[in-house]
Amino acid sequence: MDALQRMAVRFQTAEYIPPPYSHVYTLEAVPRPDGLAVRYELTYLDREDLTEEEIYDEGFTPDDDFVWEGVLSSAWTKALRDLLRKGGSTDMKESDGEIHLTLTDAQGQVAEGTPRKRETWAYFCQELVQAIYEVSGKERALVVRFAKVDPEQRVQLVTVQPSFRERRVQVRVETPPEERTFPLAWPRLKPLLRSVYAPDYEMDKSFEATPNRPGHYLDPGEGVWYRFGSGVLNPGPDQEVLQALEQWLNELLEKPGAS
Repeated sequence: MDALQRMAVRFQTAEYIPPPYSHVYTLEAVPRPDGLAVRYELTYLDREDLTEEEIYDEGFTPDDDFVWEGVLSSAWTKALRDLLRKGGSTDMKESDGEIHLTLTDAQGQVAEGTPRKRETWAYFCQELVQAIYEVSGKERALVVRFAKVDPEQRVQLVTVQPSFRERRVQVRVETPPEERTFPLAWPRLKPLLRSVYAPDYEMDKSFEATPNRPGHYLDPGEGVWYRFGSGVLNPGPDQEVLQALEQWLNELLEKPGAS
């Protein structure tokens, strides 16, 4: 396929996903010299038989449909072109009813269907939607925090701040009296967030104050802390995920950066 002229994605949740969670979105993107022009439309499905109380109880509102149109950073144009090179612009199969991709090149040639590298494209679209939410103000920018408190109650803090709008990750490490910052490569954000969201969190054991008891702690972006082993737990006896989180914490604490 020649240079991309337009990308269109239609995603619909699987049939087994019930309301108020079930939804469909369309995403159109056009590369431009000043960035990636995007139009995004989200519609929630099959809520007619739910009461407002039932919708609110699940953390939604009756007015969750959303439309946004604008231009994202040129970093997204580059990311889309890189994906086309790696993901194969014409490597499609028959649409699976959940994700349908349409690519149009400068000559008007069209490739459409479900991409064979489905998960790669789905994750790219997920990141793109998150950038839209960040730019539009629908959601605040994600901030993930780690804390390590030693037996002498010395506190080390690690703050991970991904910018989906710019496809950049900044890390700040505070080991009083020193502080340093450094970038984290964008591809490393995916495994980091996978580790952050893998455990079970006990909301009733969360707290807001900076930790001061010896141990390891995590704020997964909620603005509250969870202690490893009590507030944040392995999801099952054969699913060890806290160890991966400790490895991330130690790696980020040890990484050199600008002071």
